[in-house]
Parts: sequence; structure tokens; C-alpha cells
Amino acid sequence: MKIRPASAGDLEPLGAVFASERGFFADCLARQEAGSGVLLVAWLDGWPAGDVFLNLGPADEPEVRRHLPGVPTLVHLEVAGRLQRRGIGTALVAPVRTPPGGSAATGSPSGSASTTPARGGSTSASATPTGATGPP
Repeated sequence: MKIRPASAGDLEPLGAVFASERGFFADCLARQEAGSGVLLVAWLDGWPAGDVFLNLGPADEPEVRRHLPGVPTLVHLEVAGRLQRRGIGTALVAPVRTPPGGSAATGSPSGSASTTPARGGSTSASATPTGATGPP
């Protein structure tokens, strides 16, 4: 499994696996291009297995904006149904997780210590679902 930021060319396979989310992915990619977020996708055997969007802009919720200004928020996390409970969601969140008041708990997908993934970077994860071929 490989995790990397999505690109425009990923819209078709993402839509094939997560059909009800096509519009959401298009919006995430536009926000990513504008620098206000990062859409990370977990790839398994050439197909998207899961995704998470990291919002780098202000949080939607007033309470979060007030108490945690400037803190990126996870807006969306999903794993394809038959691949759930295999560590893919955990692997997607790991590159962006930061403990309270501290430094990054894990490196960014590019391998540097950062709370936000670098554009174009990727990371490998140990969660390797078995028997997965074709779209999840």
C-alpha cells in the first residue's frame, strides 16, 4: 500500500471506487491546488483503498476556530468497505497526526518531520490487505 496526495488524474479511479463522492473529490482537489488542503489517498494494487482530506484553512465549526485557531482539521476519512479493519484508515491519518502541544508524532509522507504532508510526497504503510485485486 502506498499513500500519497491525490492529483487530477486520480479523480477517475477515486470516482470508480467511491462513486457517491465524485463531487467531493473534485472540490478537495481544487482546494488542494489553492493550498488550503491536502487529499491523501491510500493505493492498493493500483486502486484507491481509502482517503482522507486535511483542511489547512479555518475550521468550519466556530468552536474549533475559537479554541484551536490555525490547527488543520481532518474533514473526511473513508476506507473501501471490504478493506476496512485492516489498518488503512490508521495509515492514512498517521502522516498528519500531531499530539496535543507537541511535535509531529510521525513524519509527513515525504519523510520530513512535519504536521502537514508535503506535496508530491508519499509514504508506505504496513497494512497490506490480502486478496484485494481490482476496485475495492
